[in-house]
Amino acid sequence: QLKKEQEAAVAQKKRKPSKWQMLKEGYEGLVCAVVRPPRSRYHPQHELGPRRLRLEGGQEMSREDFELSNYQGHTLQCSKWAPMDPALRVSAAAAGGGGGD
Repeated sequence: QLKKEQEAAVAQKKRKPSKWQMLKEGYEGLVCAVVRPPRSRYHPQHELGPRRLRLEGGQEMSREDFELSNYQGHTLQCSKWAPMDPALRVSAAAAGGGGGD
């Protein structure tokens, strides 16, 4: 009796999925692709362009790339542009960005 049950289980695994199963799997795959697409992976040093640039007025800017972690523990890739001339840099607090309240 046990051997027949094992053979039936093996035969069922080899059986093609029903149309309903194929439709369900296809729908779940579509939902995952649209609603929860995979996160893009990129390399900032290759894909974000130059780390320095000169604006039309002649001001030179530099980009700083860094990572932050959000409350879920995911790593966020971030960039910040700032003037290369230290005299032109303004702190967030002086610019009204808060931080001191």
